Amino acid sequence: MMQSCGTGTITLSATLTCNNNLVDPYFSGTYSYSCGGGSQACPRATWGSDTVGSKNWLNLGFTGSIVSGDVCASITACGTGVAASLTTAYLAGDKVGAGFHIDFTKAGTYTGMGARLAYGGNYVSPSITVVYSAGADTAAPEMVTAAYDGVNSYVEGERTMFATFSDDTGVDTSAGNAPTLQYTIDNVAQTDVEGTVIGTCTTQKCHIKAKTVAISAGEDVTYNWLVKDTASTPNTASTPSSDFSVID
Repeated sequence: MMQSCGTGTITLSATLTCNNNLVDPYFSGTYSYSCGGGSQACPRATWGSDTVGSKNWLNLGFTGSIVSGDVCASITACGTGVAASLTTAYLAGDKVGAGFHIDFTKAGTYTGMGARLAYGGNYVSPSITVVYSAGADTAAPEMVTAAYDGVNSYVEGERTMFATFSDDTGVDTSAGNAPTLQYTIDNVAQTDVEGTVIGTCTTQKCHIKAKTVAISAGEDVTYNWLVKDTASTPNTASTPSSDFSVID
């Protein structure tokens, strides 16, 4: 990655001091090799920046060769040093540059090749690939629909309760693990009812229904849902209690 390594011409065997900032890779000026307006900033960046990938020059061949490496490969690594600058630039939509240099030239033992600026022709065509891996799911499923709560109903009989849940890895709907309706009638615990899926579950929405026993006029119902996800270490949650009554 093209770090900020100062300005000015470079001599063979030079040792450059670079920081973790990235130069503006816009190339301007035929002879000044200006990156972001700094004279010789482009070649100095390709000369002195940290190495991401390398390969023996004699093994590059004549038909093309891929040289690759990781700028960072973990959350911690991508948050420090040059990798942090690259991450910030990427998220902000800014430009970043890549280049390569010949170690023979840096050592001053071969003067025929020098620091090369990357460009999109058939000589050097660099690319930066961002690979995103989701972190561990440590959050339990969330109920994303409003609860049937604080309602006075005039309808007796069985009651079908509905809920929609969301989770990063998915709601567990397998037998024995599906979202379960837990409820009491006049403070007397009833048998838990395992819900059934309505339609098809996605990580964004999983619609569930479960049916109570018959409820008579004058009875009060308190209920909640018990739900877990499909993470390798399942996260379990119990929704807050809600209430409704069937009145005369």
